[in-house]
Amino acid sequence: MSEASGPSAPPGWYPVGDGSTETYWDGSSWTNATRPAQPPEAAASSVVLNKRVIGWATVIAGVIGGAVACFTQVSLLSGTGTVWVGFVIAALALVVAAVVKVGKRFVIALALVVALSLAVAIYDEVQLAHKRDQLTHLFDD
Repeated sequence: MSEASGPSAPPGWYPVGDGSTETYWDGSSWTNATRPAQPPEAAASSVVLNKRVIGWATVIAGVIGGAVACFTQVSLLSGTGTVWVGFVIAALALVVAAVVKVGKRFVIALALVVALSLAVAIYDEVQLAHKRDQLTHLFDD
């Protein structure tokens, strides 16, 4: 084989002729090693698998964040900081899912978790504000 690629090409498998076979370039010359061309579907399926793994990981993180937001007890002393942290975790999971484009089902599920977390956080804030007002009026009288 000729050394058309020159030394600038990185070592690796390169297509030959009609693309049905590949030969190995060692970085300085072509070797006699050949193999059938690797199907592009193999790479595409690993991308799909990675998106599925990322999708499930973001849903799990979002559900954990939503659970923190929805099931954390708040009081006048503790405040609602933990609720908001849970909401932020769920919201970040939604952003990651949308940016990586993991699929509509994952994004919709996370959007529902984020909406529920936000509703709970706002509800908790309103309830605490109401209790603070009651305490303020109690001591003002």
